[in-house]
Amino acid sequence: MELIASFQQYESMRIWPFIAVLIFILTALAVPASWLIKWAWARLYIDKPHPKNWVLILFWATYAVVVGALVVLAIADEMMSQAPRY
Repeated sequence: MELIASFQQYESMRIWPFIAVLIFILTALAVPASWLIKWAWARLYIDKPHPKNWVLILFWATYAVVVGALVVLAIADEMMSQAPRY
């Protein structure tokens, strides 16, 4: 019974604020990471000072997919909180 009571205590808790903070942290880390990719590429390939486009496109596409999935999760969480309970 205590387990059910403890679950009901957190049942109405929303997760979108945590997702918003996670997106903020990911963004704060993604920009320096792209700079690091450019720097590492310049150090490894001295004759080619800029990374090929596919490297950064792959990096930012992965970032967009992760952030997009988190946004969809936050929207679904909010929609579920508005759903009628039977």
